Amino acid sequence: MVNRHARLQPSYVPTKGGGAVRASKTLAAVSVALMMVTAACGRQDAGSPPGSQFPATWTVYGGNPEHNAVFDVPGDAQPWVRDGVSWQFREAMGLPLDGGPQDENVLGYLAASVKTTQMIGNAVGVTAVDGKIFAESDWNRAYALDAKTGKKLWETELMSEAMGNPVVADGLVFVGVGDTGFSFSNVQRYAAGGQVNRGMGYGAVSALDERTGKEVWHFSTVGEDMPSVVYLKGRIYFGNGDGHMYALDAKTGKPAWVTQVGGFDSMSSANYWHDPRTGRDLVVAGFSAPNYLYAFDAETGKVAWKATVPGVYNTGMGDNTPTVDSQRGLVFQDSVVDFDQATKTSDLALFGVDASSGKVTWETKLGRGPSPLAYKAAISMVRDGVVYVGNPATGFLTALDETSGRVLWRTDLGTYTWKGKEYHIQNRGGPVFYHGVLYQAAGAYVFAVDPASGRVLSRFDAGGRYGIVNPVIVGGTMYLGNSWGWVTATPMSKVHPGGG
Repeated sequence: MVNRHARLQPSYVPTKGGGAVRASKTLAAVSVALMMVTAACGRQDAGSPPGSQFPATWTVYGGNPEHNAVFDVPGDAQPWVRDGVSWQFREAMGLPLDGGPQDENVLGYLAASVKTTQMIGNAVGVTAVDGKIFAESDWNRAYALDAKTGKKLWETELMSEAMGNPVVADGLVFVGVGDTGFSFSNVQRYAAGGQVNRGMGYGAVSALDERTGKEVWHFSTVGEDMPSVVYLKGRIYFGNGDGHMYALDAKTGKPAWVTQVGGFDSMSSANYWHDPRTGRDLVVAGFSAPNYLYAFDAETGKVAWKATVPGVYNTGMGDNTPTVDSQRGLVFQDSVVDFDQATKTSDLALFGVDASSGKVTWETKLGRGPSPLAYKAAISMVRDGVVYVGNPATGFLTALDETSGRVLWRTDLGTYTWKGKEYHIQNRGGPVFYHGVLYQAAGAYVFAVDPASGRVLSRFDAGGRYGIVNPVIVGGTMYLGNSWGWVTATPMSKVHPGGG
């Protein structure tokens, strides 16, 4: 079943049961009929777990502010949940996992891999809620799958590329759409000192019915809406390509407040922190041109603070999602810095920020290497006083003390060979911590790493490519989205035999 919806004007448009017209990826608009929803659609198969064995909601990118998307289950959980399942689901336009990217013969392997991620596959990770896996596809799709079998429960066709991590709360699935483009007139306006808007196609955030995939409402914007939203106390929050931070009522899509900061947010999905001293909730996200990490008062939209570091390059702050240690009140952000035009190299700086004041408490350079195409940063994860983060310029995974930024260890994830040519691993996604082992998806692999020493314990060849993808582990299964247009489930016993 495919749901198709109409979004024709840049305004708040509540819908009932979806619409009947959409723009295709071609320049011509085409009319399509809304397909009827069958009675079985959206239901879990018999044997699916009760909600207590999976997360009941997914309110923020990566499952929690710390970005450690790992969910243990009790010992008496159903065997498939506890022991793990194996399946592969091919999305629309999915490419063979043992093959290369689309148009590799024209663009070359690296550029074609980026384009395939942005136009066909899953740019980031999946969501696990109530026995279902939710995914956003850059082939203009949102999916709900049965977590046990991989069976498609519903598929909703969207107006543009969907590059986020679906947020699920209040019986709704929140997805944003948009693209990476800049029109020539936009570039000219920016060169003349004006405001730049990112996104040449449709930009919108939609709320889909969790059970059926039908659109409940959508909110259109001038710029792209590639970042994931964050759900907090009945509202959703997101930054976007037209330089605004938005707060919408989650049930209706009506704006609670809109704050303009300028620049644009490319892929910096919002995170949040609750201040136990004042009771105030802050929403944090990065923006580019100018490059700042912003904190907004969740109630009023007022800017609480903004922070930056020297030498930020390219889309910098607005391209990366901040990580929050909820207990210690620390925010972590990294940005590409210090680009050298002569060598075409750049560094990656990770810095810690006091969540209450916005003061930068430390900054650590992670290592210089060839400046990567497209997304140049990496998502961090924090656990037990340690921040773990990759570096796509070098292929190193680094562990740092979260209070000082001191490097505890740094590990080279190595290289891989494709058609006789050697490439460095580019690790953009966040690692996760499961039963005493770190797991990082990068290249075509999932690496198991000792969190104490950084020693690589194993490398599982999953095929395809992983972009800004963090693993999601529920019980004994790792769920992943892939740049080649697949969602997969793999038992942890297969990912890392003999592991925890």
